[in-house]
Amino acid sequence: MRNLKPHRAFRLFSLLFFFTSSVFTSSAVCAAAMAPEGTPMRKLERGATNIALSPIELVNAFVRQRPEEHVPPNWAVGIFYGSIFMVERIGVGVYEVVTFPMALPKNYKPILQPEFEWGHFV
Repeated sequence: MRNLKPHRAFRLFSLLFFFTSSVFTSSAVCAAAMAPEGTPMRKLERGATNIALSPIELVNAFVRQRPEEHVPPNWAVGIFYGSIFMVERIGVGVYEVVTFPMALPKNYKPILQPEFEWGHFV
């Protein structure tokens, strides 16, 4: 049984790598095929995408921290703020998915800026 542990770790790493690469690839492809702005479908797509890609907020907040030494450590501050931003994006995504048929806010405008998660990296 002990010989299977490295094999399981490799499988898990491979599965995670495949999942993250497929998410980033599909999000780049989907960006070109999104519905036009100001439509209910765009609001639904935006909500679903924000829910699915919300963990990127952790990475984004972690990267924004400066490499200075202070208390609490920068990585802890990055994880704290990233968690808050991630929960915010999930909440707004759920709101947009539930209310996509209604024009709230006016003309289906995005609530968060950037509209999609990959806007931080553009």
